[in-house]
Amino acid sequence: MSGARATAPAGLFRDPFTVVDGGLSTAFEELGHHPDGALWTAQLVVDRPEVVVAAHRRFVDAGADVVISSSYQASIEGFERAGLDATAARAALASTTELARRSGADVVAASVGPYGAYLADGSEYRGVYTASWAEVRAFHRRRLEVLVDTGPDVFAVETVPTVAEAEIVLDELDRLGAPASWLTFTCRDAESTCGGERFADAVATVAAAGSLVAVGVN
Repeated sequence: MSGARATAPAGLFRDPFTVVDGGLSTAFEELGHHPDGALWTAQLVVDRPEVVVAAHRRFVDAGADVVISSSYQASIEGFERAGLDATAARAALASTTELARRSGADVVAASVGPYGAYLADGSEYRGVYTASWAEVRAFHRRRLEVLVDTGPDVFAVETVPTVAEAEIVLDELDRLGAPASWLTFTCRDAESTCGGERFADAVATVAAAGSLVAVGVN
């Protein structure tokens, strides 16, 4: 993570560095569970929430300062597609912050994956969707309205393929009065995002977001 620009909330960053957790799916595998399907790691939020807590806690026990929630591929639409009704889908999404809190982490980051993660077709690594940007915005708004209400310390906006989607997510977070966020782009080479923009230009564009504390590459 590089390029911090705004004042981070007290306690978010440590001196001389902050330790963020690792891959959640890897932790699940070490616990004997193998995420698969459209919900990926979010499936265990419904089926085995205690395993989610245990996976988060492994990172805390290893020295992580920040635990990222299991909401990367979680969404109201995704849970509904998996068979939950609207109320249960919202509750499952909201629970991801609490499950991370139960790990004992000092800082909980609510993970926000791109629209392509919900599609589960790899499009977050291409940056090309058949949906309109209005549809993408509506998708993020529904999810963020739930996650902001859960009170995470920071938002981890991850693996975003294009500047357009990054701006949508950051705009919605600002509209909802969310806490600080960091954002990582996916890149197809040393200079370009997966959407084809120059990474340096992408960083300069999103840097205007008032709540953004860091930009990086995922």
